[in-house]
Amino acid sequence: MSKPPDLSDVPDLELMARAREGDQDAYCELERRYRSVVFDVIYGVVRQREQAEDLTQEALVKLFGALDSNGPERHPSAWIRRMANNTALDYVRRRRKWVQRLRPNHRRVTEILPPLYPSVRNPAASSEVGIASHPS
Repeated sequence: MSKPPDLSDVPDLELMARAREGDQDAYCELERRYRSVVFDVIYGVVRQREQAEDLTQEALVKLFGALDSNGPERHPSAWIRRMANNTALDYVRRRRKWVQRLRPNHRRVTEILPPLYPSVRNPAASSEVGIASHPS
């Protein structure tokens, strides 16, 4: 079994071109360079480590499938970050829809607060109400 070539000095744009042509080693090098970047972008959106790891893998699979959509004038790092961010946002949207289906009659917290807290329930309420009712 031959050792994979050392592509650590190859520029990103060249790696993208090679990966588009089907060079698996170039794709592996891109994945090695950007896996942590993709994870960081996704984790910044979802804030759950395990979910960020799953979404990182999903984003890298999307990256492989969409190599031809990155034009030569765009730097790969910007494109990869955008793809990671979009993957995370898609997850958030799917999750939000799922939660809305799960709780269709969900009311906002401010709708169920007792009237003891007028400034919280109605931010436009005067702060004097809270001060006047406060025992000195």
